[in-house]
Amino acid sequence: MENKVEEPALQYNFYSLQEYWEIEESTENKNEYYNGNLVVMQGASLNHNQIVMNLAGNLSSKVKSNDCKMFVNDLRLSISSANAYVYPDAMIICGEPELTEDKFDTVKNPSVIFEVISKSTEANDRRKFFYYMQMANVKEIIMINSYELVKVEVGVKQENGSWQITTYTSLQDEIKLSVIDEQISLADIYENVSF
Repeated sequence: MENKVEEPALQYNFYSLQEYWEIEESTENKNEYYNGNLVVMQGASLNHNQIVMNLAGNLSSKVKSNDCKMFVNDLRLSISSANAYVYPDAMIICGEPELTEDKFDTVKNPSVIFEVISKSTEANDRRKFFYYMQMANVKEIIMINSYELVKVEVGVKQENGSWQITTYTSLQDEIKLSVIDEQISLADIYENVSF
């Protein structure tokens, strides 16, 4: 008789929204919620953190002069069309932040969203990209690779509601953020980042 090893079946736990809020309030970890599924956020790499700091350092004063605010890391975003709650790496909100009715740390009206992609988060970050595209206020989505190579993907909402995606791979490239009428170079985004 031969030994047969069978892989265990994958199990997915369904969490109600109430259970999600209870988990969020009882743990130090950040968790993202996708219509019943939970994704535990992991710690970020050195490159990831450096890129977020570079964004904040280069854009904070430019954002402020355009009656906008920049938020990084810990502000939760509600995506009502997907029944999702996520933590973008950075957001620009123009005008007053609109909070969800019952949560002081959850917004729903970013104009620009930044995600810093790592090898372990890439699939989840790309899923979020499509959710962000469904949000009425979102005008630009910037996905920044933090591992292996210089690569920034920029999605810009067109007047007809479609999205134009452009990929940049040179440190000499500059990205125009039309929401705040400013530019940032890939050299500034990737300053002090090494692969």
